[in-house]
Amino acid sequence: MVALEYGPRWALGRRGWRWTDDEGVAYMPIPVDLRDGAEDFVLTAAMAGVKPEEISIHIEDDTISLRAEPHASEANETEFLMHERYAGKLGRTLRLPVSLDAEKAEATLEAGVLTLRVPKAASARSKTIKVSVK
Repeated sequence: MVALEYGPRWALGRRGWRWTDDEGVAYMPIPVDLRDGAEDFVLTAAMAGVKPEEISIHIEDDTISLRAEPHASEANETEFLMHERYAGKLGRTLRLPVSLDAEKAEATLEAGVLTLRVPKAASARSKTIKVSVK
């Protein structure tokens, strides 16, 4: 199990619990799954209705930040009978226990699911040392 440090603070917003970033801008957290492999981390995130160009991924040292702001639909000018889908800023910041190799990270978006594969930095990977006999 990977211990994660959550960067944003909890804040009570108009639409329920939201996080705020350091500038106080509120956003809904992106639901993610994170797997720890021997050489990389694989993060999958629910991004239903979000286009690739609306997603921002920032990786620095041991931190991954995801941000998205889907464009409002044309239905926003219509009066809703029911409006449950969140429209606005989405985000998530995860601090991992080891440094990451941002240069080799790969992201794909398929059927509303973002998959981000981020290799661990070479210095953070486990090594097996062979003992020789003299």
